[in-house]
Amino acid sequence: MTLTGSEFNELERIRERLAAIVSEPVELPHPGIIFDLGNRKGDRLRIYKAIVQNTQLHSEHFLQATQRSQVAILDAYLEAASRRQLIVVQSMSRAMLELSGLVHEVQSRLAAIVLRVDETNWEPLGQSFWGTIVRARLGTSDPSLREALLASGVAAASLKPFGVTDCVHKLSAEIGFEDVESRYATLCDAVHHNFGSRVGGIGGIRLGDRGKAGAREWVVSDGPIPIVRYEYPGASEIVDAHIARTAPGMLVDATACVTWINHTPTSPFPIQMTERITGDPLGSGRGNP
Repeated sequence: MTLTGSEFNELERIRERLAAIVSEPVELPHPGIIFDLGNRKGDRLRIYKAIVQNTQLHSEHFLQATQRSQVAILDAYLEAASRRQLIVVQSMSRAMLELSGLVHEVQSRLAAIVLRVDETNWEPLGQSFWGTIVRARLGTSDPSLREALLASGVAAASLKPFGVTDCVHKLSAEIGFEDVESRYATLCDAVHHNFGSRVGGIGGIRLGDRGKAGAREWVVSDGPIPIVRYEYPGASEIVDAHIARTAPGMLVDATACVTWINHTPTSPFPIQMTERITGDPLGSGRGNP
């Protein structure tokens, strides 16, 4: 299938822009995954710096991984669309919508914390920011991963994944996303092997009195009744129509995901406050007198 239409063209442009960003390998030090003050207790400067440095690193890890996930989803979607692999197209459409919903939820929670921070409440809100970004990174339903992380001391609350349905519901409150829940339901119907997943193997419907299987025929009725033809690959015009139907939503979700990523705070504290307290905008200074 040759991908034509403005939505497919724009999706390919988004993919190229993102691929250029993630094509260069990035190596980052891994921050602590447990909020443990240790011997910092009572030393507000060291606590502040620990929150700044760890949240910035956790945020960067989250964003780097998310950008690469988005490119992988776009690659799979565009390749599957070109090969008329409808079930993969629908799966990747759902994956992009879910990724957009997750990043929107994380971005919204972190931004809400940042708006409330001042010099009287920075420690508890900084811990809240830390917990949110760690949960965004480490939340898992995998029993073996969960067991290993719990054994390493990670709090159970930090391992609870953000619920996709809840993320999508909250996303529906954004302007332009009023239909996101209905779009998600349609994609889930296809991916969950419900009625929506059957169309990829249908070659057409006709009226007739005989069934067919290869060269064999048999009488099924005294008069014309609906006869459904199953084939693989499915009829190109049917598959193409369903693939094209996913493109507008895929474009909305891919574009939004980039927006949420770009607006995700990487620190709970304003740069000016960090520079004032630590003497350095990145929080690595020795503090101001």
